[in-house]
Amino acid sequence: MSFLKNLNHLASVLVDVLKNLGRGKAWLALFVYASVLGLVLIAHYKHLTPLFYGPIKTVSSLINPDLSERLYHYPSHFLYLPWFYGWAKLAISVLIEGIFLGTAALAFWHGFQSTRPKGSLFKSALRLWPQFIMISIIFNGLITAASFFLPEMLHSMLISSPRRQLAFEFVFLPVIYSVLLALFFTAIPSVAIHGDSFWKAIKRSFSLAIRRPISMFILSLLVLIVPLLLSAAANRPEILIEKFRPELVFWVLFIGLFAEMVANYVWICASVRFLVDDEQ
Repeated sequence: MSFLKNLNHLASVLVDVLKNLGRGKAWLALFVYASVLGLVLIAHYKHLTPLFYGPIKTVSSLINPDLSERLYHYPSHFLYLPWFYGWAKLAISVLIEGIFLGTAALAFWHGFQSTRPKGSLFKSALRLWPQFIMISIIFNGLITAASFFLPEMLHSMLISSPRRQLAFEFVFLPVIYSVLLALFFTAIPSVAIHGDSFWKAIKRSFSLAIRRPISMFILSLLVLIVPLLLSAAANRPEILIEKFRPELVFWVLFIGLFAEMVANYVWICASVRFLVDDEQ
Protein backbone atom coordinates (compact mmCIF):
# COMPACT_ATOMS: atom_id res chain seq x y z
CA MET A 1 0.00 0.00 0.00
CA SER A 2 1.35 3.43 -0.96
CA PHE A 3 2.38 6.04 1.59
CA LEU A 4 -0.60 8.31 0.84
CA LYS A 5 -3.07 5.42 0.99
CA ASN A 6 -1.60 4.42 4.34
CA LEU A 7 -2.08 7.93 5.69
CA ASN A 8 -5.63 8.16 4.31
CA HIS A 9 -6.49 4.83 5.91
CA LEU A 10 -4.93 5.93 9.19
CA ALA A 11 -7.05 9.10 9.15
CA SER A 12 -10.23 7.13 8.51
CA VAL A 13 -9.42 4.72 11.35
CA LEU A 14 -8.84 7.60 13.78
CA VAL A 15 -12.14 9.19 12.72
CA ASP A 16 -13.92 5.90 13.40
CA VAL A 17 -12.28 5.67 16.82
CA LEU A 18 -13.64 9.12 17.65
CA LYS A 19 -17.08 8.15 16.37
CA ASN A 20 -17.09 5.09 18.63
CA LEU A 21 -16.09 6.72 21.90
CA GLY A 22 -19.51 5.87 23.34
CA ARG A 23 -19.27 2.07 23.31
CA GLY A 24 -20.40 1.45 26.88
CA LYS A 25 -19.74 -2.30 26.94
CA ALA A 26 -16.16 -1.76 25.74
CA TRP A 27 -15.57 0.94 28.37
CA LEU A 28 -17.06 -1.32 31.05
CA ALA A 29 -14.75 -4.23 30.21
CA LEU A 30 -11.68 -1.99 30.22
CA PHE A 31 -12.81 -0.22 33.41
CA VAL A 32 -13.19 -3.54 35.25
CA TYR A 33 -9.69 -4.57 34.18
CA ALA A 34 -8.24 -1.19 35.22
CA SER A 35 -10.05 -1.55 38.56
CA VAL A 36 -8.38 -4.92 39.18
CA LEU A 37 -4.99 -3.32 38.55
CA GLY A 38 -6.00 -0.36 40.69
CA LEU A 39 -6.84 -2.66 43.60
CA VAL A 40 -3.44 -4.34 43.28
CA LEU A 41 -1.73 -0.93 43.20
CA ILE A 42 -3.63 0.22 46.30
CA ALA A 43 -2.71 -3.05 48.03
CA HIS A 44 0.97 -2.26 47.44
CA TYR A 45 0.46 1.34 48.57
CA LYS A 46 -1.53 0.45 51.72
CA HIS A 47 0.39 -2.76 52.33
CA LEU A 48 0.57 -2.25 56.11
CA THR A 49 -3.21 -2.46 56.57
CA PRO A 50 -4.48 -5.83 57.90
CA LEU A 51 -6.37 -6.53 54.65
CA PHE A 52 -3.29 -6.31 52.42
CA TYR A 53 -0.34 -7.04 54.70
CA GLY A 54 -0.40 -10.85 54.42
CA PRO A 55 -0.79 -11.17 50.63
CA ILE A 56 1.73 -8.41 49.82
CA LYS A 57 4.25 -9.72 52.34
CA THR A 58 3.99 -13.24 50.89
CA VAL A 59 4.18 -12.23 47.22
CA SER A 60 6.95 -9.64 47.66
CA SER A 61 9.04 -12.13 49.64
CA LEU A 62 8.69 -14.66 46.83
CA ILE A 63 9.72 -12.10 44.19
CA ASN A 64 12.73 -10.73 46.11
CA PRO A 65 13.16 -11.52 49.83
CA ASP A 66 15.91 -8.92 50.35
CA LEU A 67 14.12 -6.00 48.70
CA SER A 68 10.74 -6.91 50.18
CA GLU A 69 11.91 -5.76 53.63
CA ARG A 70 12.46 -2.26 52.24
CA LEU A 71 8.77 -1.99 51.42
CA TYR A 72 8.13 -1.58 55.15
CA HIS A 73 10.17 1.59 55.63
CA TYR A 74 9.35 5.17 54.67
CA PRO A 75 10.24 6.59 52.13
CA SER A 76 12.05 3.55 50.67
CA HIS A 77 8.58 1.99 50.32
CA PHE A 78 7.95 4.36 47.39
CA LEU A 79 11.39 3.71 45.95
CA TYR A 80 10.53 0.03 45.41
CA LEU A 81 6.76 0.37 44.86
CA PRO A 82 7.01 0.61 41.02
CA TRP A 83 9.26 -2.44 40.86
CA PHE A 84 7.08 -4.79 42.94
CA TYR A 85 3.85 -3.47 41.48
CA GLY A 86 5.31 -3.81 37.97
CA TRP A 87 5.89 -7.54 38.41
CA ALA A 88 2.42 -8.04 39.89
CA LYS A 89 0.91 -6.09 37.01
CA LEU A 90 2.82 -8.18 34.47
CA ALA A 91 1.48 -11.42 35.98
CA ILE A 92 -2.09 -10.11 35.97
CA SER A 93 -1.69 -8.89 32.39
CA VAL A 94 -0.60 -12.32 31.19
CA LEU A 95 -3.42 -14.08 33.04
CA ILE A 96 -6.52 -11.96 32.42
CA GLU A 97 -5.90 -8.90 30.23
CA GLY A 98 -6.78 -10.76 27.04
CA ILE A 99 -10.25 -11.64 28.32
CA PHE A 100 -11.17 -8.00 28.92
CA LEU A 101 -9.55 -6.76 25.71
CA GLY A 102 -11.33 -9.56 23.85
CA THR A 103 -14.65 -8.52 25.41
CA ALA A 104 -14.08 -4.94 24.25
CA ALA A 105 -13.15 -6.21 20.77
CA LEU A 106 -16.45 -8.09 20.50
CA ALA A 107 -18.34 -4.95 21.54
CA PHE A 108 -16.62 -2.94 18.80
CA TRP A 109 -17.12 -5.72 16.24
CA HIS A 110 -20.87 -5.84 16.77
CA GLY A 111 -20.94 -2.05 16.66
CA PHE A 112 -19.13 -1.88 13.32
CA GLN A 113 -21.27 -4.68 11.91
CA SER A 114 -24.52 -3.25 13.35
CA THR A 115 -25.40 -6.63 14.84
CA ARG A 116 -26.67 -7.65 18.25
CA PRO A 117 -24.53 -10.08 20.28
CA LYS A 118 -25.97 -13.46 21.16
CA GLY A 119 -25.32 -13.93 24.85
CA SER A 120 -22.64 -12.45 27.08
CA LEU A 121 -19.60 -10.89 25.39
CA PHE A 122 -17.51 -11.67 28.46
CA LYS A 123 -18.46 -15.36 28.40
CA SER A 124 -17.65 -15.52 24.67
CA ALA A 125 -14.19 -14.09 25.38
CA LEU A 126 -13.69 -16.29 28.44
CA ARG A 127 -14.04 -19.44 26.31
CA LEU A 128 -10.93 -18.33 24.40
CA TRP A 129 -8.87 -17.68 27.53
CA PRO A 130 -6.00 -20.13 26.73
CA GLN A 131 -5.40 -18.43 23.35
CA PHE A 132 -5.29 -15.01 24.98
CA ILE A 133 -2.79 -16.24 27.54
CA MET A 134 -0.47 -17.58 24.85
CA ILE A 135 -0.51 -14.28 22.96
CA SER A 136 0.11 -12.38 26.21
CA ILE A 137 3.05 -14.64 27.12
CA ILE A 138 4.69 -14.14 23.72
CA PHE A 139 4.03 -10.39 23.48
CA ASN A 140 4.92 -9.54 27.09
CA GLY A 141 7.91 -11.86 26.86
CA LEU A 142 9.27 -9.86 23.92
CA ILE A 143 8.58 -6.53 25.67
CA THR A 144 10.27 -7.75 28.86
CA ALA A 145 13.24 -9.13 26.93
CA ALA A 146 13.68 -5.79 25.17
CA SER A 147 13.49 -3.99 28.54
CA PHE A 148 16.21 -6.18 30.05
CA PHE A 149 18.58 -7.04 27.22
CA LEU A 150 18.71 -3.81 25.21
CA PRO A 151 20.05 -1.73 28.15
CA GLU A 152 22.65 -4.45 28.79
CA MET A 153 23.69 -4.55 25.13
CA LEU A 154 24.06 -0.77 24.97
CA HIS A 155 25.45 -0.35 28.48
CA SER A 156 28.91 0.85 27.44
CA MET A 157 27.41 3.51 25.17
CA LEU A 158 24.80 4.71 27.68
CA ILE A 159 26.70 4.66 30.97
CA SER A 160 28.83 7.74 30.24
CA SER A 161 26.09 9.97 28.84
CA PRO A 162 22.94 11.03 30.74
CA ARG A 163 21.60 12.49 27.48
CA ARG A 164 21.93 9.15 25.75
CA GLN A 165 20.21 7.46 28.66
CA LEU A 166 17.25 9.84 28.36
CA ALA A 167 17.14 9.39 24.58
CA PHE A 168 17.23 5.62 25.06
CA GLU A 169 14.42 5.64 27.64
CA PHE A 170 12.14 8.25 26.07
CA VAL A 171 12.79 7.73 22.34
CA PHE A 172 14.52 4.45 21.46
CA LEU A 173 12.55 2.10 23.74
CA PRO A 174 9.14 3.61 22.82
CA VAL A 175 9.97 3.06 19.15
CA ILE A 176 10.92 -0.57 19.81
CA TYR A 177 7.76 -1.15 21.87
CA SER A 178 5.67 0.48 19.12
CA VAL A 179 7.15 -1.84 16.49
CA LEU A 180 6.32 -4.86 18.65
CA LEU A 181 2.77 -3.65 19.30
CA ALA A 182 2.31 -2.95 15.57
CA LEU A 183 3.19 -6.58 14.82
CA PHE A 184 0.71 -7.86 17.44
CA PHE A 185 -1.84 -5.09 16.91
CA THR A 186 -4.81 -7.25 15.87
CA ALA A 187 -3.83 -10.56 17.51
CA ILE A 188 -6.16 -10.44 20.52
CA PRO A 189 -9.18 -9.14 18.56
CA SER A 190 -8.57 -11.86 15.93
CA VAL A 191 -8.95 -14.52 18.61
CA ALA A 192 -12.06 -12.88 20.05
CA ILE A 193 -13.80 -12.19 16.72
CA HIS A 194 -12.72 -15.08 14.49
CA GLY A 195 -11.97 -17.69 17.15
CA ASP A 196 -8.43 -17.99 15.80
CA SER A 197 -5.78 -20.02 17.55
CA PHE A 198 -3.06 -17.84 19.06
CA TRP A 199 -0.67 -18.78 16.25
CA LYS A 200 -3.16 -18.03 13.47
CA ALA A 201 -4.07 -14.72 15.15
CA ILE A 202 -0.40 -13.70 15.35
CA LYS A 203 0.15 -14.59 11.69
CA ARG A 204 -2.94 -12.60 10.71
CA SER A 205 -1.67 -9.62 12.72
CA PHE A 206 1.83 -9.83 11.19
CA SER A 207 0.29 -9.96 7.72
CA LEU A 208 -1.78 -6.83 8.35
CA ALA A 209 1.22 -5.03 9.83
CA ILE A 210 3.31 -5.81 6.74
CA ARG A 211 0.54 -4.55 4.43
CA ARG A 212 -0.14 -1.40 6.47
CA PRO A 213 3.17 -0.68 8.26
CA ILE A 214 2.80 3.10 8.53
CA SER A 215 -0.75 2.99 9.90
CA MET A 216 0.08 0.22 12.37
CA PHE A 217 3.27 1.89 13.63
CA ILE A 218 1.78 5.37 14.05
CA LEU A 219 -1.29 3.98 15.82
CA SER A 220 0.90 1.88 18.09
CA LEU A 221 3.01 4.92 18.95
CA LEU A 222 -0.12 6.99 19.66
CA VAL A 223 -1.49 4.21 21.88
CA LEU A 224 1.73 3.81 23.86
CA ILE A 225 3.18 7.30 24.12
CA VAL A 226 1.33 8.62 27.20
CA PRO A 227 1.41 5.34 29.22
CA LEU A 228 5.11 4.95 28.42
CA LEU A 229 5.96 8.50 29.51
CA LEU A 230 4.10 8.00 32.79
CA SER A 231 5.76 4.61 33.25
CA ALA A 232 9.19 6.14 32.62
CA ALA A 233 8.46 8.83 35.22
CA ALA A 234 7.30 6.23 37.76
CA ASN A 235 10.42 4.17 37.10
CA ARG A 236 12.54 7.07 38.29
CA PRO A 237 11.06 7.19 41.81
CA GLU A 238 14.23 8.62 43.34
CA ILE A 239 13.69 11.85 41.37
CA LEU A 240 10.03 12.10 42.38
CA ILE A 241 10.94 11.44 46.02
CA GLU A 242 13.83 13.90 46.11
CA LYS A 243 12.27 16.79 44.18
CA PHE A 244 8.61 16.43 45.18
CA ARG A 245 6.92 14.04 47.63
CA PRO A 246 7.28 10.25 47.97
CA GLU A 247 3.51 9.78 47.58
CA LEU A 248 3.73 11.21 44.05
CA VAL A 249 5.13 7.85 42.93
CA PHE A 250 1.78 6.24 43.74
CA TRP A 251 -0.20 8.97 41.99
CA VAL A 252 1.86 8.74 38.81
CA LEU A 253 1.20 4.98 38.74
CA PHE A 254 -2.49 5.56 39.44
CA ILE A 255 -2.85 8.14 36.65
CA GLY A 256 -1.03 5.67 34.42
CA LEU A 257 -3.88 3.19 34.90
CA PHE A 258 -6.38 5.72 33.55
CA ALA A 259 -4.07 6.50 30.61
CA GLU A 260 -3.73 2.78 29.84
CA MET A 261 -7.50 2.30 29.92
CA VAL A 262 -7.97 5.07 27.32
CA ALA A 263 -5.02 3.72 25.29
CA ASN A 264 -6.52 0.21 25.32
CA TYR A 265 -9.83 1.62 24.11
CA VAL A 266 -8.13 3.34 21.15
CA TRP A 267 -6.01 0.25 20.43
CA ILE A 268 -8.84 -2.28 20.41
CA CYS A 269 -11.26 -0.02 18.51
CA ALA A 270 -8.64 0.68 15.82
CA SER A 271 -7.60 -2.97 15.59
CA VAL A 272 -11.19 -4.13 15.10
CA ARG A 273 -11.60 -1.53 12.37
CA PHE A 274 -8.52 -3.03 10.66
CA LEU A 275 -10.12 -6.47 10.81
CA VAL A 276 -13.39 -5.13 9.39
CA ASP A 277 -11.50 -3.56 6.47
CA ASP A 278 -9.53 -6.78 5.95
CA GLU A 279 -12.75 -8.70 5.36
CA GLN A 280 -14.06 -6.26 2.77
